[in-house]
Amino acid sequence: RASVPRLPLGAAAGEGPGAAAAPMRSVLVLALGLATSTWRVDGCSNVLVTPGASVNGKAMIGDNDDSSKRDGGVIHFAAAEWPAGATRDIYDFESSVFRGVIEQPPTTLNVIGGSNELGVVIAESTMGGIAELSADADSKILDYGSLITSTLQRATSARDAIRIINELTSTYGYASSMEGFSITDGKESGTWNSSDGGSGGRASCS
Repeated sequence: RASVPRLPLGAAAGEGPGAAAAPMRSVLVLALGLATSTWRVDGCSNVLVTPGASVNGKAMIGDNDDSSKRDGGVIHFAAAEWPAGATRDIYDFESSVFRGVIEQPPTTLNVIGGSNELGVVIAESTMGGIAELSADADSKILDYGSLITSTLQRATSARDAIRIINELTSTYGYASSMEGFSITDGKESGTWNSSDGGSGGRASCS
């Protein structure tokens, strides 16, 4: 682990002409220490900002995908109209293994990466959980990546996304380990956490 040098306590406490800059120096030193440390990072990182916490009153998400096995490609699903009975083939987001099919709604939205044409954005952070709870994942269809894109094809708002996530996982099962989703539509922000690596989860929106 990297060692973080200490700053003079007097400056941080308001003594001397450099006192105003001391808190910023502390933040920069801490950030540098974390960036150069040897800590192992296995999960993605999300920063979710609610409207009340942002300067312009907009909800925002920052997402860092901490995965060395990704090629950086951007997923795109074009908007479309679907006839009754149409289905979508689901391939595992990480392994590309075919998992099954889900029904398509009459209309799907344009999706690029983790956002759709209406400004709904979903980011994720892997939390792992207990392996035994996802032991029967092979019998379920939607892994975390497919769940995100399928939701974005349907969702018109952050609250709608949470509702759709619960509906999809209840119908087709959730095939990944525990994940936390950060969701926003620019007006509201919410979270969804898979509860057991199976189906369903816990959600909140503000």
